[in-house]
Amino acid sequence: MLTFTPLQPNEEVTKRLLEWYNDPASAHLIRLNRQEKDIAPVTLDDLRYDLEPRENFWRYLVHLDDEMIGEATLMSNPLIMQKDPDSSAWLSVVLDPKHRYQGHGETILHFLEQEAIKRYFSRIEFGTFANNQAAIKLYQKAGYTHFDTIEDFTWYNGEWISDLRFEKRLPQTTDNLLADTLAGLIHLLKLLRIPQAIELQQQLMHFRNHLDISSYHADSSLNSVTIKPYLSQGKETIENALFVSLRHLSYQLLQAHKQTEPVKVYQLQAPPAILSALDKGMLIRLIDDIIRI
Repeated sequence: MLTFTPLQPNEEVTKRLLEWYNDPASAHLIRLNRQEKDIAPVTLDDLRYDLEPRENFWRYLVHLDDEMIGEATLMSNPLIMQKDPDSSAWLSVVLDPKHRYQGHGETILHFLEQEAIKRYFSRIEFGTFANNQAAIKLYQKAGYTHFDTIEDFTWYNGEWISDLRFEKRLPQTTDNLLADTLAGLIHLLKLLRIPQAIELQQQLMHFRNHLDISSYHADSSLNSVTIKPYLSQGKETIENALFVSLRHLSYQLLQAHKQTEPVKVYQLQAPPAILSALDKGMLIRLIDDIIRI
């Protein structure tokens, strides 16, 4: 039976991970190589630095009975996401070579998905190299969909290999619907170049680190009057209406969270187009479409 524990770095764990990262049979499948030569080994100092605790980065050790057999990682890094950066978690898995191809992958993916839901994510995204056929089959079997390809991404065996991006929508909860609404509001504020976008994004990161979205509080200085100077000429009405709808939607979902009430999207009060986009995980796309009109 597999068990998962938060990774606490020590010399034994670090050296074990180092062996896996530098395994000649699989290093080219799990590590990026941007130079046209053999992939350089990871050093002990590099790995010690990489394992230092940081926000929005959650590492777990995977044990089979009492044996450490892998590392499972969940992270939030908007810079590497192709879609919905503030709603998406990135995952990665590294297994001891002798424990690969034994059916552990699906169990590990399920664990990471549940952790992502706990941290208010509604979507998972990650990349895998096109030559990693075993991983691709695993992800497809687990319900992940290939949605994008980044060409010439990593170098191996004399050629450039593409990176395949996969995604999966996670089950809806009141909490990740609230987080998605806040992510939409953040996206809108960024498009309008409103400074409070950064503060709200930091709040959302804090919620995910501390598992406490109930601490969300709306900035009272952020309202229809204070955003007016940032609205686009000729589109003030529609941009303000979008802002007001998202704020009101976040209030409704916050109240439902505090009362531990399950939420059905179409029972919320908001324009039908916004509710439909929220339900389908397309809120960011809708906001982009409205702003471009």
